[in-house]
Amino acid sequence: MSAGPEERLAGLLELTSPAARAREGAVQTIPVLPELAGLLPDGGLRPGTVTEVSDLGLLAALTAECRGWAAVIGMPELGLGALAGYGMDLQHLMLVDDPGEHWAEVFSALAPVVDLILLTPTTPLTPTLARRLSARLRQHRCAVLTPAHWPGAQLRLEVESHGWTGLGDGFGQLQSRRVAVRTAGRGGGLGRSAELLLPDEHGTVTALDGAEARQPDAGAFVDLAAVAY
Repeated sequence: MSAGPEERLAGLLELTSPAARAREGAVQTIPVLPELAGLLPDGGLRPGTVTEVSDLGLLAALTAECRGWAAVIGMPELGLGALAGYGMDLQHLMLVDDPGEHWAEVFSALAPVVDLILLTPTTPLTPTLARRLSARLRQHRCAVLTPAHWPGAQLRLEVESHGWTGLGDGFGQLQSRRVAVRTAGRGGGLGRSAELLLPDEHGTVTALDGAEARQPDAGAFVDLAAVAY
């Protein structure tokens, strides 16, 4: 039996209600650690987009909550220990350390089957190629993190390191690194910032509150770039 006018009207009102529109417009993202969510416009990595990340430590930390499949292309310097330390499931990770000049073909083949790609192009990325690969990302709802410049990237995360703890006068080992992260780009995250320990002494991420961020313990942090060997 077909629905009567009143039932059809009730169904239409339900479909067009504010709650239904909110559900329809909700963005399904790849989750990230709570300490990093505030840096991203949607609170996570939006499928089909590219995020440039200037620091490999932050790039690794952004993978921690990915529970789908991920791929790493052309990044042999990105340690598996760091990824696992932040919480990534290595059993759902594909590695292509040296794709050579065929990295774009590898990228195109993996985009339909993984949720997240970590990539360093091994040959120049032209604007034309970037547009073609970005279209494939949108088609298959795959997100990309890259330390390289990507023409048309939606967001860039810039990291400034403020030094490490754990080093004494000729002794000790690195324990935690204090960084400032700021966002730029056209993805709605312009002007966001955070002060973090990345990694902290437990190998994960700690967000510093306002008081800690304003009053760093200068004596506890060592700038490795200023250390003479």
